[in-house]
Amino acid sequence: MQKPEIVVLGKNYSTALGVIRALGREGYPITLVYVTGKKGGSHIASASRYVRRTVEQLGRKDGELVERLVELAGENDGQKVLFPTDDYTASLIDQHRDALAAHYVMPYLEDGGQGSVTRQMDKMVQIARAKEYGLRAAATWEIDLRPDEIVIPDDVVFPCFCKPAVSARGLKREIGMCETREALTDKLYRLQRAMRGRTVLVQEMLTIEEEYSISGVCLGQTVVLPALLKKLCIAEHEKGVTLLGQVCPFDALEPVRDRLIAMLSSLGYHGMIDIELIDCGGTIYFNEMNFRNSGVSYGVTQAGVNLPAMLVRHLTGEAPGAEPSELRYGLRFLYDKAAYEDVLFGDISQTAFEEYQRMADFTMLRDEEDPEPERHFLQEMRRKAVKECIKRLAVVRLIRKITGR
Repeated sequence: MQKPEIVVLGKNYSTALGVIRALGREGYPITLVYVTGKKGGSHIASASRYVRRTVEQLGRKDGELVERLVELAGENDGQKVLFPTDDYTASLIDQHRDALAAHYVMPYLEDGGQGSVTRQMDKMVQIARAKEYGLRAAATWEIDLRPDEIVIPDDVVFPCFCKPAVSARGLKREIGMCETREALTDKLYRLQRAMRGRTVLVQEMLTIEEEYSISGVCLGQTVVLPALLKKLCIAEHEKGVTLLGQVCPFDALEPVRDRLIAMLSSLGYHGMIDIELIDCGGTIYFNEMNFRNSGVSYGVTQAGVNLPAMLVRHLTGEAPGAEPSELRYGLRFLYDKAAYEDVLFGDISQTAFEEYQRMADFTMLRDEEDPEPERHFLQEMRRKAVKECIKRLAVVRLIRKITGR
């Protein structure tokens, strides 16, 4: 029986590559549709031996991208699956479901209709639902940037943390800690000038002892959450991202897992899921969930459970296939992109970086059967390193010129 073609959508090579490899190993033909700011930006993910063809979309031009997806669907016969790998592409296909559903099968929400998954991406909606199922969440306030005078609730606590209400529409400039009401006021008015018409979230700042990511798949009322991906080390350059992680059993967090499964089952969602939890002094808090795989979801694949393949078989009606009953817990993994960038920008030493490499059982990029993406990645890192050295040299020369030293 001919396997369906998988159209992997992405704008981040690491998350896209994890899906490409997971499905490519299962024999699925892969087309990569990559959103990039410059021509050739897909070169790391597209170098995979599993990618049969690559289509680059320059810039986030929603209508143009949807048209290209419809055109792609008409080029070959047979069933096709749209597989988004980031918040932007997950929201895009959800908001254009009516135009795409005639050509592809894709993640969806039962009885939800067009735009229903995107509505679940709203973090205030997520927090409310999490609390319904007995999960704790940080105190959160949603602040409207539309009025001329921004109103900050009197009960906001400090320090606090500012972040996007919906990640698919969010920008890095929205994220940041504010120690005082004055600092928060200043940040909100700066955001208002850049993105009026939006709302942002302000959360109490919790003292975090441990952070976890949970990569899973929702198959309607059946939810598979195989493991905790514990963050052993957090990246500095790209805040909050796992640099070194470990595949762990739930153990004492089993009750939290049960609540998460109950919450997700009630949604009737069919798609990949990524959940963030934080441990504050032994109390577990729900942080957020993303309706797609994460940058480190490939760790679950490497440990023994192929979540992307489970979803594709479910969406296409294929036979379920055999999945290992147990994961190889204890495996440690390195997120190459985060580690190299921390070295490049001086956040960790070369010695620390080499120690992390020794500690890892595998990385998100290195694969003996699919070596080209890592080779392209290392070339990219070398180019960035040269640019950074030139920039630093220029700064040193400028200082010397100003100071006369």
